[in-house]
Amino acid sequence: MRRRFVLLAALALAVLTLALTSMPRPKALAQARPPAGDDEGWRDELARLAVEIQDQMDEAERVAPQLSDAMDAVERANADRTKAETDLKIAKMALTEYNDGIFPIELRTAEGGIAAAEAAIARAKQKLEIIDRALKQRPGDPSLLLARVDLPNEIAVQEVLIQNAKGQKEQLLRYTKPTQVATRQANVIKCESDVMAKKAAVGLAQLRRAKAERTAGQARPLRQEKDAYSAVSDALALEQQWQAARAAKKPADEVRKLEDRARAQYAEARRSWRDARVVRARQRLGFRD
Repeated sequence: MRRRFVLLAALALAVLTLALTSMPRPKALAQARPPAGDDEGWRDELARLAVEIQDQMDEAERVAPQLSDAMDAVERANADRTKAETDLKIAKMALTEYNDGIFPIELRTAEGGIAAAEAAIARAKQKLEIIDRALKQRPGDPSLLLARVDLPNEIAVQEVLIQNAKGQKEQLLRYTKPTQVATRQANVIKCESDVMAKKAAVGLAQLRRAKAERTAGQARPLRQEKDAYSAVSDALALEQQWQAARAAKKPADEVRKLEDRARAQYAEARRSWRDARVVRARQRLGFRD
């Protein structure tokens, strides 16, 4: 049993080592890798930290345009909704205008034409009756005959006008009004649907913006991450100076001092990165620091 545990531990260590060594690194970091056979594992960890921090900062640059696009989409959606609401108001006003304005005027016009023609016929018939009674008393009176000659034609013309006005009224009530009302109501319904669709589009755009803001906020480099990146950069510079001093076979004390400074700076980088990861984790859980 103990032998199996040892074998599993060795296998896990080998897999972890392979994953770390195969991780892509910038050119500057590749130059800072320890030479083959160097057991200074902290240097490998230093390079890994630099890559990890750089990846986080690259993510911030990647999501920045997405947030800008999401904010623009919300503005466009709000503008479309405002236009749809304005169109709906105009459509409702057009329906009210016809029901309360145009239709009553057209109806009164038709009814007024009928009433005017009927009044003209009544006056002509009354005049004709008076003239006929006068002709019985004065048969053949030229003035009475002249006054009477146009009255039948006038009555006939007015009767035609009555028929035309009645036809216009019937057309207005049976065809024009239903068509106009149905058309304008359909336009109101269409505009209401557009408003609902535009409101839904605004809500969706706002959700996408909120998601982009959360993503951007989580990806945005934190002060702690920038501090960690700076500490890693300093540690890499010291580590390279240490390697250069070793390669140049400088005095052991000088090489040792450089190594101690590099190790200390590496420890500072690890602390900074640990603090940054704690803040990042709290941020992703919704805490405000």
